[in-house]
Amino acid sequence: MSTALSIHRLMARHEQHLLWLFLGHQQLSRQWLQEEADSDPEFADWLALRLRVPRPSERLELMAPHLRQQLTGWRLYYQGDYQPAVEQFQHAWQAVLNDQSDNPCAIDLALGLGKVYTRSGHWGQARDWILHSLALARAQHRLFAVTEGYGALGELLLRAGHAKAAQACMSSAYQLLPPGSGQQAKQLNYLASTLMRNGASLRAESLLMTALHMAHDQGDSDSVWHALARLQFLQLQSEDGGSNVMQSMAAYLPEARTPVACGLLQIGLALWLVRQGQTEQAAQCLQQALSDLGPLLPLERLWAQRLHGALLGQPCRIEADLHRWADIKPVSPPAMVHVMDRTWAELPLATANGFARLQQPLGSLEQEAQARTAFFI
Repeated sequence: MSTALSIHRLMARHEQHLLWLFLGHQQLSRQWLQEEADSDPEFADWLALRLRVPRPSERLELMAPHLRQQLTGWRLYYQGDYQPAVEQFQHAWQAVLNDQSDNPCAIDLALGLGKVYTRSGHWGQARDWILHSLALARAQHRLFAVTEGYGALGELLLRAGHAKAAQACMSSAYQLLPPGSGQQAKQLNYLASTLMRNGASLRAESLLMTALHMAHDQGDSDSVWHALARLQFLQLQSEDGGSNVMQSMAAYLPEARTPVACGLLQIGLALWLVRQGQTEQAAQCLQQALSDLGPLLPLERLWAQRLHGALLGQPCRIEADLHRWADIKPVSPPAMVHVMDRTWAELPLATANGFARLQQPLGSLEQEAQARTAFFI
């Protein structure tokens, strides 16, 4: 093969994946990594960084230390190991500060710190890092990074009790998606969560059904499960008693399970069953939620455990490692807020950890159910 032809094919591959990444069709690039990464390991390393997916240890050893830490931080984040994830992101961030040319890494690391602080209840620092990521993304004209930033900010503000502001951020994220984006169903689910919290049940249901059908047609099982989970929680607001989404939407249940969505769906179903007087079935749903959530989602699992204990009137034995998130010592980013985001920077946030209530003595089932506001559902 001639050098010119080889370069042409390499550039064509880069162009194709850049287009997929821009349009939010990451599943296509993920499939290439699973099936063809060995054909071009250097390109696969770059793509893995953009997709935040692990690479074999022998490839990690060949990366610059801050890139290795960046990937390791995301792997730990997705595994629910928030404290070591923060350490990896912070080490990588310090290295990037000394190399201003690596701007894509800076955007990704700032977002990573924002998301891990969100998941661990350090919401003030989470907001600062997400806003910093947004400012960097705008400066580099990285549209998809701006979309991700507004999505992350909307999630944080919803957890922190600013439902109207969260809706505005999620709406911005959805409006920024390019035509044909593979992220539309996902963003509709997220926007629906803010509508639910703002009491716009009919609008939320409309978006969720749109997301459900869209994701089903596209084979996006993750978004199907997330739509179903939100529909089940929407049933808790129904004046006519609601329904069991697992039964009414049986034709849409994907074979592959998405842990966070399936776990939250089971929690929502358990709370609905309690209202129907079916305590035993509700307890079984909470046990299934614990299985679905596993170690990957420690705060959601802790909530499910407390709900289970309150439902059965039993002491709630919590694994010691589920409280490691409270030991994180968050740091703040350099001051850098774009004028467009100043409104979000000035919203008041509680200084206490957002999940502090999960460390309090066990309350009634109704009291424990109120912890829902701290979760993205």
